[in-house]
Amino acid sequence: MCRLFVFDLFYIPSDSMEGVLYEKDIILVNKLSYGPKTINANPYTRTLDRRSEQIIKRLSGFSTIQRNDVVVFRFFKKNDFFVKRCVAIAGDSLYIKDGIVYVNGQIIKDSNQIKHKYLLDVKNKKAFQIIVNELGIVKSNESRKDNQYWANLSLEEIMKLSPFLNSFHKVKAKKTVKKKLFPKSISQEWTIDDYGVVFIPKQGYKMELNTENFRIYKGLIAKYEGAKINRIKNGFSVDGVRMTHYTFKQDYYFMMGDNRCNSYDSRFTGFIPKEKIVGKVSCVFFSNKDNQFQWGRIGKGV
Repeated sequence: MCRLFVFDLFYIPSDSMEGVLYEKDIILVNKLSYGPKTINANPYTRTLDRRSEQIIKRLSGFSTIQRNDVVVFRFFKKNDFFVKRCVAIAGDSLYIKDGIVYVNGQIIKDSNQIKHKYLLDVKNKKAFQIIVNELGIVKSNESRKDNQYWANLSLEEIMKLSPFLNSFHKVKAKKTVKKKLFPKSISQEWTIDDYGVVFIPKQGYKMELNTENFRIYKGLIAKYEGAKINRIKNGFSVDGVRMTHYTFKQDYYFMMGDNRCNSYDSRFTGFIPKEKIVGKVSCVFFSNKDNQFQWGRIGKGV
């Protein structure tokens, strides 16, 4: 019963939260934080993997979802479990410029663990290779110059590498990824590093129905709100009734991975409704980082 209502264990299958959580980590998730769900499953060890469960009811939690919380949620298309960081909550507006996240017009300061893609110009390749191996950094040599490398790095890692570098700079994402982003119908040239502005829907918010909002929110409303919005002559209809506004039925959130240039998150999936959020990540339960058992990471909070 504790596994169903109080906490649960999840296995991390990817590097999208690398820096805080690593591939093959097992994490402890607190279901009481946002309110546990009663379900028709009786799992022993949960993984961030496909699974069929039917939610019966959600109980009240002792806290609300906050910006910077690391949470586990489910994505409707694959029915998989995901773990990401909540960067914007219901009622916020968000945009990303040059890889920097702005919420309600204010810069969201990255922690030292957030990773971005950098181009590195190396002083001494041999010395550089030694420190890279010590830090467990994966690099690639895609540059025309023999002493230049690409790597996904945190600020903390950049500072450790800086004595071995002539220079480094953050690399912006290419626009070719645009067609894969949410929403696919948007006309602007958005990328993972230049994205938005988007408004994160809030329960009870009355939104004007116009061409831009129709493009962004029509899929979300159909999948999560159980309503159908159509474009009609000189306006829009909701469930067959001509309407000028739509009122959202629940809260939504914008999630991003800490490994910003290698994360399948809300920039691709869209907003995540509260009903899909399982709980808040409390700590690392087991770690096999670099294929070695990590005693120092057991119980490490996020």
